[in-house]
Amino acid sequence: MNETPWNTKQPIPTDYETERMMLGIAMMDAEAAAYVAEEMEEEDFHYCPHQGVFRAVKSVYEEHGEVDYDLVRSWLHDRALLEDCGGKPYLQRMAVDFDDSMKYPHYARNLRDLRIRRHMMRTGEDVYLRAQQMHGSPVEQIGDSISRLESLLDKATGGAPVVGLDEIAEQLGKIEWTWEGWMPRGHITLVCAAPGAGKSAFALHLARCVATGGEWPDGVANAGEPQSVVYCDTESAHAFLLQRAEKWGVPIERIKTPGRDGTRRIVLAERESLMLVRQAIRKESAGLVVIDSLRGALTGDENSSEVSEVLGPWAEMAAKENVPLVLVHHNRKGSGASQSMSMDQVRGSSALVAIARSIIGLKTLAAGDAEQRRVRLEQLKSNFAPLEDPMIMTLDEDGCHFQLDSNTAMQELEVSDDFMARVKVFLTDFLSEGPQPAKMAVARCRADLGVARRTVYRARKQLGLNSIPDPDDGRERLWALPEPV
Repeated sequence: MNETPWNTKQPIPTDYETERMMLGIAMMDAEAAAYVAEEMEEEDFHYCPHQGVFRAVKSVYEEHGEVDYDLVRSWLHDRALLEDCGGKPYLQRMAVDFDDSMKYPHYARNLRDLRIRRHMMRTGEDVYLRAQQMHGSPVEQIGDSISRLESLLDKATGGAPVVGLDEIAEQLGKIEWTWEGWMPRGHITLVCAAPGAGKSAFALHLARCVATGGEWPDGVANAGEPQSVVYCDTESAHAFLLQRAEKWGVPIERIKTPGRDGTRRIVLAERESLMLVRQAIRKESAGLVVIDSLRGALTGDENSSEVSEVLGPWAEMAAKENVPLVLVHHNRKGSGASQSMSMDQVRGSSALVAIARSIIGLKTLAAGDAEQRRVRLEQLKSNFAPLEDPMIMTLDEDGCHFQLDSNTAMQELEVSDDFMARVKVFLTDFLSEGPQPAKMAVARCRADLGVARRTVYRARKQLGLNSIPDPDDGRERLWALPEPV
């Protein structure tokens, strides 16, 4: 007899390890439990003991609204199913031996794909056996087989689901900023410059703004309360960092460095490093993470497209913890003598530029300037807002100092008294019905009057507008007209 796939033993598409880890994380993580119970099916698990544990997880979740090891064990024990599911030792190992940084939606899709492949094998076997039958219409048999395959296709595509933008908006929410227009919360911001241009100094200044609640480099008031900063120095410069922070008046008790002694090197490709930083964020309620530098935290080739795979989990962690992640990086060698920068000058793979939502470039001004330590600060990329106006950063022993660059400063000086009066009238009218979000006030002025953000803040200062917390979201600010005297 000729051998066929159905009279020889074939491997079954399955992944026991992933099945076990999915159930383990469901017993220890509330979000994972909800996902497994609501999005997965019993057939996604091929191993019979895992199917039993899945039934327990789903039933416990539906009954209690939460899942943990004790509830699952009790559910199985009360129904005399615990031994059928591997017994207490196997269930205990399942609950502790898993990677809590695993991207469970991704692995759930893998298990669903394996389930579809198992169905495909059974359908293929049925088609083969029916083709051997000498009775019945082959046309009917083919039609029935096509229907079964179409049913599988529907399962594989999830019924070709579509999602409206309104649903996406509900899931994602609005874009939030730590530093308005420059540093989005929950995303990667890349700070890049040639060696010696002051990128580490600038990163420390950002940390100082978060740690003190002080105003940002563009003069915009910090909307948040002082918070801790997780600062990851990957170039063994902790002593210099401490010396500079103390000299600049940075509250060093709010600058947290990972590891038992604070000198552990963070390696982006290591899950342990990711988990260490994540736990530091949660423990300290940190408002910013800085990795200085990216090159020191990479073990692979920064020119490889695999950089996106390494940074992907960090981008997801920043989003989940809702903190900005600042990566300090170098420019390519020989980036040119031009005063301005471009994203082409960022060293490494284009995947690095792609994953960052904001890119800030620094470039030392040409030799011959009166002050040699003057640096041009320019936003090269912003996914969520128009590019901000460039600034000049002066670095001295007391820290970083900022002003508009010469071109923008000239534009600011050219704002006439009449035009400034128009801005103030516009703001007064806009706020006449009561306090309004500061972001909206700035955006309306920029859109309707074509005015720079800094000019809006000058008008706000001249009007004496009050800045108060938004009662619906304490991280946002409202502007309000001053109380009448």
